[in-house]
Amino acid sequence: MFITPNSYQTLTTLIRDRFDTINPSPYSASFYNTDDVDWGYKPEGSLRVSDHWNFHAGDTWHAQTIDGEAKNILAVGEYHNGYYTLIFQADPLEIPLEDDNQYRVLFLNHGDLRDAVIKGSTINVIEQNPYNHIIAVTHSEEESAC
Repeated sequence: MFITPNSYQTLTTLIRDRFDTINPSPYSASFYNTDDVDWGYKPEGSLRVSDHWNFHAGDTWHAQTIDGEAKNILAVGEYHNGYYTLIFQADPLEIPLEDDNQYRVLFLNHGDLRDAVIKGSTINVIEQNPYNHIIAVTHSEEESAC
């Protein structure tokens, strides 16, 4: 998901400040700030980074937000009383992916969070690895922050 450089910076700062651990979902590119989660349980105050909210799987709704409207947006949610309050929502950015341009990429690699400055051609390689999940991409010439 392409997001603005300001959103990227805010997201990486929030993760650095509030995530002592990174617990990736086995089902998607979502991740949590605690190991104490499963399909039907999230501890009060836990945080989730994801690009999908309010979805139905099996017989149950999952990752429900207070307003119930957020769908496919990159956001950070804080869990309280069965619902997430979105404490951050990234601003999407429409940019073409060009092989020779530099991009900042936030991705999970074998469960470890990586923040890298790479060429566009490398993003396709990252996506093809089943152990990688891309969280966010932005245009940038800056060095990585995480």
